[in-house]
Amino acid sequence: MNDVDNILHSLTENITDPPSRYSACYVWAWNAKITRDETERQIGEMLKAGIKAFCIIPEPKEFRPTSMKTYLEPEYLSEEYFDAVKYAVDVAARHRMTVWLYDEGGWPSGGACRRVNRSAPGLLRKRITVSEKTAEEGQVYRPPEDTEHSFYLAAFDEKTGMRIRDGHLFTEKTQIVEYFSSCISDDYLTDIADKRTTDQFIRLTHEGYARSLRGYFGNVVPLIFDDEPALEHLAWTPGLAEGFKTKFGYDILDYLPYITERVDGTKDNERKANRDYRMYLGELFRENFLVPIREWCRKNNIASAGHLNLDDTTWGFVYRMSYGSPLSSLRRFDIPGIDVIWRQIWRGKGHFFARFASSAASQIGKNEALAEMLAVYGDGLTLSDMRRLANLLAVRGINLFNLFGMSYGKKGCLCLIERPVFDPSKPGFYMLKRLNDTLARISYIMHMGKPDVDTALYLPVEDILRGGEEARRAAEAFDEKGRMLEAQQIDFDIVDDEFIANAEIKDGLLCGGNAAYSRIEIPECSHIPTETAEKLKKLKMTPLKPVIKCRSSDILARKRRLPSGDSIVYIVNAGESAFFDRAEVYDTGECFVIDAENGTIKPIQTVQDGEGTFVTLNIPAGEECILLFTADSEFMAAVPQEIPEFVVRTYTLDRFEAAVVKECTITEDGIAVEEKNSEGRQIRLGSWHELVGPAFSGEVIYRTKILLDDMPSPDSRYILDPGKIEYAAEIYADREFCGICGFDNDTVEIFPRGREIEIEIKTANTFANQCVSVDLFALWDAASVGPYHLRSIEFEKESKGGGLFGPVRLIEKKRRPV
Repeated sequence: MNDVDNILHSLTENITDPPSRYSACYVWAWNAKITRDETERQIGEMLKAGIKAFCIIPEPKEFRPTSMKTYLEPEYLSEEYFDAVKYAVDVAARHRMTVWLYDEGGWPSGGACRRVNRSAPGLLRKRITVSEKTAEEGQVYRPPEDTEHSFYLAAFDEKTGMRIRDGHLFTEKTQIVEYFSSCISDDYLTDIADKRTTDQFIRLTHEGYARSLRGYFGNVVPLIFDDEPALEHLAWTPGLAEGFKTKFGYDILDYLPYITERVDGTKDNERKANRDYRMYLGELFRENFLVPIREWCRKNNIASAGHLNLDDTTWGFVYRMSYGSPLSSLRRFDIPGIDVIWRQIWRGKGHFFARFASSAASQIGKNEALAEMLAVYGDGLTLSDMRRLANLLAVRGINLFNLFGMSYGKKGCLCLIERPVFDPSKPGFYMLKRLNDTLARISYIMHMGKPDVDTALYLPVEDILRGGEEARRAAEAFDEKGRMLEAQQIDFDIVDDEFIANAEIKDGLLCGGNAAYSRIEIPECSHIPTETAEKLKKLKMTPLKPVIKCRSSDILARKRRLPSGDSIVYIVNAGESAFFDRAEVYDTGECFVIDAENGTIKPIQTVQDGEGTFVTLNIPAGEECILLFTADSEFMAAVPQEIPEFVVRTYTLDRFEAAVVKECTITEDGIAVEEKNSEGRQIRLGSWHELVGPAFSGEVIYRTKILLDDMPSPDSRYILDPGKIEYAAEIYADREFCGICGFDNDTVEIFPRGREIEIEIKTANTFANQCVSVDLFALWDAASVGPYHLRSIEFEKESKGGGLFGPVRLIEKKRRPV
């Protein structure tokens, strides 16, 4: 998809309100009884909060009955269930919303919430297990009989490492280790290296959705989401040993002590076996699971999308997850993604693992990469927190945001299990519109053109898959090299040996899909395949060049090149304080700032110097500056010229009355909301604890009146600056809604009717105060509270504020005469 063919002119039309295809897509957990009236009501609430896209995650009763109780009705994958989904999509279509499908009942994907295993034998997930026993002198070894869920592989002498075969005569007492392929008893987990699993999974899930929704595929429903499919660490699957021997020419069973790390591999063949085993598992995973799903999706006019597991840690992602090269697996999606959970990225830059997904997308010629984000970040998130995270992902190439989440069920603990849970019963829900509008514009802008990335960082898959300390050192060297590049504002993708082998050399560039690299940065490693090394010798290996040049390592930047040759430079301040300084950008042409907050485009003054352009940047912490460089005269003529203004006078507002208008509390029945119309009382600006106490989560309205010096002038603008807010606010003037403030330096324009103006600032904190003040285990059993509460509550302790801190100012501005 790309409806920005006439890119710059479409930008001026769509930047204020981009199509819903670019909107942040909210996870909507279906965890209770579904009714048409309730579905329509909840979608209406979404729209009020600026939510224009959702992804239904069904959570059937049998998903995690002993650790996370859910109550979905009707039965998952029944015809009644598909009818309920169809109705939700029908309602969404009427409102021009976008809906993502999700291919599992819970997570991870691949089992149709136990139905694959319950409909066909032999498909339980399998892993290598060991058993130790002692053989006596004179005993003849006989392998144990296979059982329904345990299959014998091989046995070894613990002391000598010699493989023991059927009929072996022990000449002395010997400690032996037997290896088995053992099924995992939880029938939720399937063996997705087995093609039979995928066939059943598609039949039960994808075909069911197609029967109900095929007419929406490719439009209202653009994709189907595959959530962290994986094999076990030390996975096994039927036929693995035979297929392995055919491919590699030796028996992998001879090396079981090494691939299970019971014995350190010190010889080349031992470490190579470790590598070959894990690489082969990745091949089985791709060819037997990812590729069949992708091909089904393409035949049915819907994109295959998703993310893998453990993608935030390089060593774990490559070595432990049985993906072979995870980049190779990500390239089997139409829309590759990552998963950002548990505050894996929080303050500062965080790890650059988003580049795995964006690199894979570029290398297959696609223009989209997604991030599932926020799960178990806690209910203390502010609009600024979420914008910061989105920026740290966007500047690394992510342009579709999947936010976790919302709960269909409202009773008991359902709105608290997987926090954050965005819900009208919590403070500031409708103020999410400020964030959602901003993220839609960011997504739209980051779909324009293609990434302009000429440097790639080599992923040392061969070293990491061999295991041991060398693997960890290679992963650490990769991470350090990536951090170094980012500190120098050098944008980069990630490449592996498979991409290099399949890419073409054109004019000294390594080309594949949308990617064209002139330089490959190689971290310290020992095992670069000969084919890789020979191909890299043909590259230009041009000097490293930053996207921008500035005096702060906290600045990250990415460039996108438009078909016209114009460019967009996306700059993010990953630091904890504002960045105000001059920077050099290596682009020419007229420069404009695209304001994602407010949907405006304005020219900006620059100084040209040779091939670069100097621009003064003022970027608050966690926020973005988006520069457009163009020579398009029609576009430049279409952008309204900014008229200079000067400040006439500033009024300081410091006498407020405050009253609670909404109090949200945790009760045994769920979250109770009390709408109040209490009398206001005088309050000092600052924390509102003197009014409501530290456990309060809700909304408080601050009221004041101001008398202007003169009657409002038609050639004046009046800007309200509320100052510091914990954590978001709706602004009203004379009872008219003016806007939402939730980011640093947010202001709104007001429109006075006379000299006296009543100002109301309805301020919301987060639900963190209640979460950390109430003992959920005193209200519900552990399975109702779920597995994420204790981790979430530690995060929520950081966000227990609330109040209007100011200074609150009303600024009158007039246009400066030309």
